[in-house]
Amino acid sequence: MRYSGAATRAATYALFASAATLTNVATQAGVSAVWPWRYADLFGLAGGTLTGLGLKYLLDKQWIFRFHTAGIREYTRRFLRYAATGVVTTAIFWGTELTFLAAFHSQTAKYVGAFLGLGIGYTVKYFLDARFVFTHDPPSARKPRDPTALLVSAAAFGLYWFTSARAPGWVDATLILNGAERMQLGTWVNTHNLFNVLGHYWLLATFFLDPHRSLTLLCTIFGSLTVLFLYLTAVTITRNRIASVFTSIAIVLSHSLWWHSATIEVYTLNTLLIAAILYLIFRYAHEGRRRGLYIAFFLGGLGVSNHVLMGLYVPAFALLSVLLIRERRILGRHLVLLLLAAVAGGSLYLVIFIQDLVAEGHLGGVVKSAMGGGFLQKMFPSGMSPGERLFWAGNYLFLLIWNFPSAAIVFAVAAIPRLPRKIADPAVTGFFFAGLIAQVIWSANYLIWDMYAFALPVYIMLSVPLAVGIDSFVRTGSKQRVRLNPRQFIALITFALPLLVYPTFAHWPGREHIVDTYISLYPEAKRLGGYWDPAEYVFNPVKRNYTAVERFANGWMARIPPGAHYWDDESKAAYPLQFYYQSIRRERTDVTIHAVFGIMMTETQAQYHAREIQRHLSRGDPVFISSLAEPEREILNQLYHLENPEMPLVQIRALGEEELVATFPNISIRDFPLGVNGMPDIFRLVQ
Repeated sequence: MRYSGAATRAATYALFASAATLTNVATQAGVSAVWPWRYADLFGLAGGTLTGLGLKYLLDKQWIFRFHTAGIREYTRRFLRYAATGVVTTAIFWGTELTFLAAFHSQTAKYVGAFLGLGIGYTVKYFLDARFVFTHDPPSARKPRDPTALLVSAAAFGLYWFTSARAPGWVDATLILNGAERMQLGTWVNTHNLFNVLGHYWLLATFFLDPHRSLTLLCTIFGSLTVLFLYLTAVTITRNRIASVFTSIAIVLSHSLWWHSATIEVYTLNTLLIAAILYLIFRYAHEGRRRGLYIAFFLGGLGVSNHVLMGLYVPAFALLSVLLIRERRILGRHLVLLLLAAVAGGSLYLVIFIQDLVAEGHLGGVVKSAMGGGFLQKMFPSGMSPGERLFWAGNYLFLLIWNFPSAAIVFAVAAIPRLPRKIADPAVTGFFFAGLIAQVIWSANYLIWDMYAFALPVYIMLSVPLAVGIDSFVRTGSKQRVRLNPRQFIALITFALPLLVYPTFAHWPGREHIVDTYISLYPEAKRLGGYWDPAEYVFNPVKRNYTAVERFANGWMARIPPGAHYWDDESKAAYPLQFYYQSIRRERTDVTIHAVFGIMMTETQAQYHAREIQRHLSRGDPVFISSLAEPEREILNQLYHLENPEMPLVQIRALGEEELVATFPNISIRDFPLGVNGMPDIFRLVQ
């Protein structure tokens, strides 16, 4: 068989891809039809992937690339490479098929997604295989492996897993677990589709683990892989392993990455994508090979499916494309392929967006939901006083220093002006600074308690100037040799200070004058109701022995009577009780938890909750409320007004807690101790 040209080769590849697709889909249908247990669709997918992979490898190797292997060792090595590039194909194929299944709940739609996903995936795979698999690399091109990269990543994994949470945490951790367990998909800004898809199938694969520990492990893996790519990026830029190792140490011990790697959160998947993009872009600057650009654009599109803030890299990718075209390093056809790679990466979110658009029937509503709607106004409030703005500006700087409480921050900031010369590539330099500036502007104006989470991409990107700063610091003499004298060693050893600073923050001398005063400046602090200590939970990434949620939940489940109705909010115990103990562990499902999203609760919603409490009290149901702090306090204000309409709400809101309880009309508010040391009592309402 002789190829008459590129058209014949493309047609042959399309024919083989079609045969592999039909084999894949037929295997799926067969396995799903005979599988006698749960998750037939999942095991059908796995079976189809394996048969399609094996058939296509044989066809591509023999007829498309005409590649001959010498011996079983070479054959195995090429097949493993082929399977590795198949990870991209599988991600596109699985993501598209499962999204169609989840969106339309139809086997027909599932197979439509399979054909679409495999078509896109096999197109991408052709270019990956031509570059990475079926190539005859000369001996000089075989780069020695760097074991330091794996050692750094393994050390990060060990630290994060050893210090990770053994029990559920407050706020979003259990909400995210629930979203992954149900594979919740949608365009709402807090629906992290990519994480939910990956997390869902990770939970299925690790069915032998407690779901909370399982998903924590996944976040730990994402965090340690982030460190791996940042180390490789530092080596690519500096060619200095010592500087790269110390850069990795500073990043591993940085507060935000450590915190998010030791609990359930979506942000370490963001950091992994960002770190991989940085590595690929800087490798392109060093080697000039476009294959890394295609993968980087694909990952950029993929990131949008995980979190909206990844869309902030769109201007950076656009600037990179313009500058590369201007320098004639890519042509029009390359730009088309880059755009296709980005669209392929964003296909999961695109399908979900179209699904919500069809259901909503109004583009503005879907866009508003994707951008956060009313929640966006809470994150970026207007009309703040000069004092409040001063606090948030100072808080942003404090969190930056808290993230790098050592000489690392000095090296990073000092090296920023030297970056363009060190990178020596205007297009890549433009990409880096456009991405960094966009993330700084966004996170510095995100005026809410978890500002450190939205600033995490900034901290990750600062690893680049940090590596350059350390590299300059350790190079001495006219020949710029890398040596560590005592002065340099002392400066670099300060990178270990977080090991002392973070765990002790809640126990600093004079805490009430420094730590507590600082925490009280957060508007959200008054909503905690004494349930948990931010100095211990938020500012300390070590979660290994943190059991406050578990102790509270055990006391709550042991004491609260059957058939009770319990009002609580997301800043206290509503999320762990509802989304872990009830939804995952199926404990005390007889109790109805009325979860209040206090940060967005309106007066109308507070009135609704007050009427519900009144209705259940009139029926004789046991009724409980978590605290007298906000947002529960506003619900009680509305309930007070329902029972005594003559008293204006403004006057009710002015009552102190003791006065509110003492004068409450027709209803008695009684302490209900849970018997948990260090935890406040909840309250029972009796008519």
